[in-house]
Amino acid sequence: MSTATIARPGLAALFPPLTRATMVTSLAAGAAADIAWEVWARFITPVLVGGPLQPAALVQSVFGFSSWTLAEIIHAGVGVIAYPIGYLFIARPLARLVTPFLPWWAVGAGFGVGLWIFALYVMAHLFAGLPPFLGFIALTWASLAGHIVFGVVCAGVVKIMEGRARLQRLDRPLNRTGVDRAPILRLDAFRPDGARSYGDASGPLLPRSGAALEFHPRC
Repeated sequence: MSTATIARPGLAALFPPLTRATMVTSLAAGAAADIAWEVWARFITPVLVGGPLQPAALVQSVFGFSSWTLAEIIHAGVGVIAYPIGYLFIARPLARLVTPFLPWWAVGAGFGVGLWIFALYVMAHLFAGLPPFLGFIALTWASLAGHIVFGVVCAGVVKIMEGRARLQRLDRPLNRTGVDRAPILRLDAFRPDGARSYGDASGPLLPRSGAALEFHPRC
């Protein structure tokens, strides 16, 4: 009888492993998303609303210092380092647990909305004393769009890099004994009808003896 081990979506499956590959993925996602944000904030927003987004000014208001350069460095560091970690270990696990049917781009957009609320309500209002969401002026909505762009780009880079790593695991070479290693097959755990399908990118497959079935969420 053919046997297979199914990795179920427990708590451990919600989070990425604490490896160097995860760190590289996080930094790459943060860098790409921050570049996308800067393009939106400095070049596109002025055309739409007449002025750029200046998050460094908010950083100055929150921390009470005058150095614009230091404020820019803090904002860039948060965008490249802290925010993608928040996506990988807070936002995406919550989405996998509560709304596992959502595609990656929707989770990324929701993450961006959460960042917008954090920036313009928690930081700007509760810490800096500014009106909630800056009084919902034109820059408020430009900021919302920019944070959604950030979230979608961050989620997209994570999706691409993790997908490449998954394909590398599927394409493992022969071991020293000359016997091919047991493949990792896809488990689509989130079909609307609740059924489970087995397969990889090339089409449906049946699990064979010794095969391992990988938890494969949509985001």
